[in-house]
Amino acid sequence: MTPFWPEIFGHKTVALFDLWTITHFLSGFGVIKAIEIFEKRGRVIAHPFLFCLLISALWEIAEIYMELGAAGAWVKHWFDGVEYWANRLITDQLAFVAGFWVAQRHGGFALPAKIIATIWFLVHLIFLPHSMWLQDWLSAKL
Repeated sequence: MTPFWPEIFGHKTVALFDLWTITHFLSGFGVIKAIEIFEKRGRVIAHPFLFCLLISALWEIAEIYMELGAAGAWVKHWFDGVEYWANRLITDQLAFVAGFWVAQRHGGFALPAKIIATIWFLVHLIFLPHSMWLQDWLSAKL
């Protein structure tokens, strides 16, 4: 059972922030490219921050279904629990939009941010037993 008062930083099932919040921030940089593709096709996104929130919300919807096992037992195991509601609805969304905001002002950071986010994801997917393994290891050391 998740606590009423969450931890500030820790495992995603009980905390507002976890190590994956960094990835949400870095992933916000990727929305810039999507907007550029729309603009090249002659479509202007009138409210880029709302578009950014839509992308982030769609990911969170997909993520909760995967956490609950809709994509199979291995995927459910890899996600290692259901994310704390405030982490999912507030901090991950804000981190994603903050990454988008930084990318709008400092576009040169977009490519390095996308590379780091991709490497982070692949390392967790290929080499670690589940998505929260590094978070658990770090929490045990602190």
